[in-house]
Amino acid sequence: MNRAVTEASAPASAVLYVDRPTCENKILLKVAKVLLRNGNKSMEAYAILDDGSERTIILHKAVQRLNLKGQPEALVLRTVRQDTQTLHGAAVTFTVSSVVNPRKAFRIQSAFTANSLGLAEHTHPVKVLQKKYKHLVGLPLQHLYKVKPVVLIGSDCPHLITPIEPVRLGPPGGPAAVRTRLGGTLQGPAQELTSRLSPQQCLFTSLWPTNDLYANVHFPQFLHILPYRNEKVLTRSKQDQESIQLLQDKTRRVDVNKIQRYATPLLRAKDMPGLHAPKEAVLPQLRGIEYHLNKNPDQAAAYQEEIVRLQQAGYITKLTPEQVDCSKESWYIPHHLVEHNEKKSVVFNCSFAYQGHNLNEYLLPGPPLSSSLLSVLLRFREHSIAISSDIRGMFHQVRLLPEDKPLLRFIWRDLQRDKAPDVYEWQVLPFGTTCSQCCATYALQKHVLDHSESEDTQFSVEKSFYVDNCLQSFTSSETAKDLVDRLRSLLSSGGFDLRQWASNDPSVISHLPADAQSQSSILWLSKGYQDAQESTLGLHWHCSSDTLSYKQRQADHPLPTMRSIYQILARQYDPIGYIVPFTTRAKVIVQKLWDKKREWDDPRLPENLLNLWKAWESELDGLQHIVLPRAYCSKELDQSTSMRQIHIFCDASERAYGSVAYLRTENLEGIVEVAFVTGRSRVAPKKQQTFHVWSYVQHSQVHNSQKC
Repeated sequence: MNRAVTEASAPASAVLYVDRPTCENKILLKVAKVLLRNGNKSMEAYAILDDGSERTIILHKAVQRLNLKGQPEALVLRTVRQDTQTLHGAAVTFTVSSVVNPRKAFRIQSAFTANSLGLAEHTHPVKVLQKKYKHLVGLPLQHLYKVKPVVLIGSDCPHLITPIEPVRLGPPGGPAAVRTRLGGTLQGPAQELTSRLSPQQCLFTSLWPTNDLYANVHFPQFLHILPYRNEKVLTRSKQDQESIQLLQDKTRRVDVNKIQRYATPLLRAKDMPGLHAPKEAVLPQLRGIEYHLNKNPDQAAAYQEEIVRLQQAGYITKLTPEQVDCSKESWYIPHHLVEHNEKKSVVFNCSFAYQGHNLNEYLLPGPPLSSSLLSVLLRFREHSIAISSDIRGMFHQVRLLPEDKPLLRFIWRDLQRDKAPDVYEWQVLPFGTTCSQCCATYALQKHVLDHSESEDTQFSVEKSFYVDNCLQSFTSSETAKDLVDRLRSLLSSGGFDLRQWASNDPSVISHLPADAQSQSSILWLSKGYQDAQESTLGLHWHCSSDTLSYKQRQADHPLPTMRSIYQILARQYDPIGYIVPFTTRAKVIVQKLWDKKREWDDPRLPENLLNLWKAWESELDGLQHIVLPRAYCSKELDQSTSMRQIHIFCDASERAYGSVAYLRTENLEGIVEVAFVTGRSRVAPKKQQTFHVWSYVQHSQVHNSQKC
């Protein structure tokens, strides 16, 4: 059967809609009221006359009503994903006639039926259409409002679906009047009536079990719409499994200054060759850096201080000539200075290419072991008491194995350009390798799993850490304080130092030493500064008022080009989606700008779109004034006896589609509080998609992010 079908979710099974209307009911399908019979059984119903279907279909409820019996049959359907699905049902026979002339019956043989098939509602606002289109006036057409057909008559019954009189065509954009043997009906577009035919709708989906919806709309090609991660163990790729096997086989504990730290392997691909490069390969880059630093004394001092700091901390080691020559492998990486937010850092380029080889291309990234950023933020807002912290230099707390150290060498001569450069070798995971994040996260989680039987500490590290940032919420200050103390003790025994502690309740962290507290907490606790704020995964957390706000990220680009527009838009960091109505406006403008091929730095943009962009950009200053509560509900409602419901709304238009989730909390006294949870949007693709498919996908993925 070539008729494309769409899928909708149900609590226990999937329903395949074989006639899903186009977006906003702009196209009317031929629908007629008919009389169905089988012996002495009969029923009035609605039928769709569908030229695009090769097979007639009758729904299961009509089969039961007419007491139809048939021969078992398997039918292959093609879905909107362009894959096939086999339905097991039966072929049945019945008669159909027009309600106007019930004596004239037509026999339909081998109509297919199955439990999981469905037909959508249809509306023909005949009175409204007759006022709009003169060619419809006086015709015996029936007004239809949200009727539910039970039969789809396909091209296997051409005598029933083709016109028996000349079709009455109206002006472009209007429907045609068609008379068939089953009665008069309408077919075609009704674009002018979109606003009158499409009232605002609230789509309600009740799920049990909770993963049923996602199971029914898990389209692989749509996974990029929202941040989504399936069950990690089940979906790991072959390379991910290789990475985990390497970590399990080679990770070990090593004594470093009387602390039992972890050493993990670099995640080498199986086909990785031995790498060899002379230090002369990176000598041009060193000379370039030296030339630049000689002109910038402040940057030169920062560069030298950073190299000294890395060496004193034991993160790098200067090698002797004998040590350089005795290794089986040797790879050098260049380095340079990066300045961000007035902070200067030395960055090591592990993607440096030499003679066709690139270290990072030979390393596996490994699976994302930590929770997604969105899920961590959602849990951070769950309860009334919150904490935040981070691990000091997390990657640098994990050591390299001896066989991997020669792959991470660099040269430096402290700006003394008249001497030969020294060779340094990394002893710990640097920030630049493909696998650093996976290796560091594995070591952290392994330590907790191996040395703690407490479920709450394991939950904290597995679910409330985003890489090195810890964000968690609790129902009571006592519970939070107890976990803070136990986490600090547990992680420090593995070489992971939790610092920068902050909380909206001073009693949770006031007992900690000053060097373990964040600077904003110290200002609030000791000096009473109410405006002190904490950086929280890209947002500002004002601990005293327990609110979240947005960082201002406006750049000065006097002449808008496609490049500068993308740079400004990319800086508007919104992990929970609170400002998507604002950012979506800009994305729609960008999509229109690409209607014509443009160069990235071409300032000749259409004046109308340029004015829209400038108007949007002028509103950026207002983002710093947007504030939302961190917690979903007040402390009084944050009780185990309160009932919580997540309400997810989806909508779509020709320009964009999106979804938003709210949390409704009600206590035993009937007091209700509602809070924004998360929102997502996307500019509609130029190739129109069915609204129902997109809305269910967005609904399911937003729903899934609540439980990640």
